[in-house]
Amino acid sequence: MAPVEYLTYDLFLAGHLLSVLIGYGSIITTGIYANKAHKDLDNLEVVQDATKRYFKPGVNWPERMIFLIPVFGIPLLSLDGAKNNLLDAWVLIAAAMWIITVYLSIAKFWRSEKAVQNILLQKDQIKFRSQLEGHLKRLSFLSIWIGAMALIGVLVMFIKPS
Repeated sequence: MAPVEYLTYDLFLAGHLLSVLIGYGSIITTGIYANKAHKDLDNLEVVQDATKRYFKPGVNWPERMIFLIPVFGIPLLSLDGAKNNLLDAWVLIAAAMWIITVYLSIAKFWRSEKAVQNILLQKDQIKFRSQLEGHLKRLSFLSIWIGAMALIGVLVMFIKPS
């Protein structure tokens, strides 16, 4: 490969890795905060202060970095100089893991995250306690599954089963 090709490859690889680390890392961090808030539900004042800081209204943009994973990953297949292509088993497995995590994020995770944000905007969160508890549990649970599937995808990319 020529020096320009090395630079291009390195930039796409950096983008791919940063998208994975920031996107999935943020989802896992949200799950950790949700788990902590769920454990503190008996003391609603503590939960309210700690949770409001993390679950402030708006989109958690770092989590959306998962959408950039294939944007940087697919070009790597043609830039690495190897005989890799989109139909290799390891690419299909990793793509399936990414599709599942994106589905879970859109269909379940981000909806619960938005619900927590909305509940925390209410004047009387005590009457929404059971809803808050359910959404915090869901965020905790889903972050584990999304993180596990992301880990499987990363392992498959390193092992490259044929």
